[in-house]
Amino acid sequence: PSKVCCALNVFTNIGYSMVNSVVGGQILSMVSGGHLSVIVGIIIIAGSSLVMALFGMRIFQIYER
Repeated sequence: PSKVCCALNVFTNIGYSMVNSVVGGQILSMVSGGHLSVIVGIIIIAGSSLVMALFGMRIFQIYER
């Protein structure tokens, strides 16, 4: 029974990630004045999220210094 709850949690997090990537891509497109397409913005946001998820807080702490 716990596998069902875990699967629902994974699908929920994937949904939130997709929404955040799309909104972030749209924001990057608007900030750039339309020079950057929404698709490229989504790829940038998704890639940076993937890097942060894989390499963790070390990169964030280096950036904050």
